[in-house]
Amino acid sequence: MNKEKNNLTRSTAYQILYWCIAEYGRSKLNGRYPHIEYRKYDAETEDEEEYGYFDEIEGVIVINKDTNKTLTDLVQTIIHEYVHYRFHSMAEYRVLSKYLSHARNPLEIDARKIEKRDYKKCMKYLKKEYNID
Repeated sequence: MNKEKNNLTRSTAYQILYWCIAEYGRSKLNGRYPHIEYRKYDAETEDEEEYGYFDEIEGVIVINKDTNKTLTDLVQTIIHEYVHYRFHSMAEYRVLSKYLSHARNPLEIDARKIEKRDYKKCMKYLKKEYNID
């Protein structure tokens, strides 16, 4: 079995979330800190290709186990969704989504930019603190 695949656990997802909390802090827009749901996608309500999403009503970051196949994927997805929690109004996100494609939504662009900028820092933290690589 792939060593990296062994690190794709609920525990690792929470270690990434704790890094995000320490790095970015608490949202003034979306209230309490989110928790993680790390699960297989639900064919009735979710997109099979989706890596994850932030549900502001439930206060949860949902992670699709089927799509996040590497530790890098998992780190980038959690950072991306945490950025939505921390900095974005999800009501504004939904309005923008009516008029813009996913790729052109400025809140998506912002989340991707921060995810790409910071994921290596989180990976380094996981290796140092938990010997995960």
